Amino acid sequence: MSWYADRLKRLRTDQRMSQQQLADRSKMTKAYVGQVERGERKPSFDVVERIAAALGAKIYISLENPEPPALNPKNKPKTSIASRFNK
Repeated sequence: MSWYADRLKRLRTDQRMSQQQLADRSKMTKAYVGQVERGERKPSFDVVERIAAALGAKIYISLENPEPPALNPKNKPKTSIASRFNK
């Protein structure tokens, strides 16, 4: 299950809201809301925003710098044998 699916379901159940109520408030079908909660659908950001708004929730996204790629010994720059003796 994805992070947003678990969180959306928890927010809905904490408010004692049925899937049908959430679907009505977010202008979606109950079947679609259920699929999102089970992680069977990957909704667009717009859909996640609509569901969150229907729940009175805010969305926070944290973007971080990517990890630098690991050095692969096969990708090391090639050196000539002569360069080893010029030190």
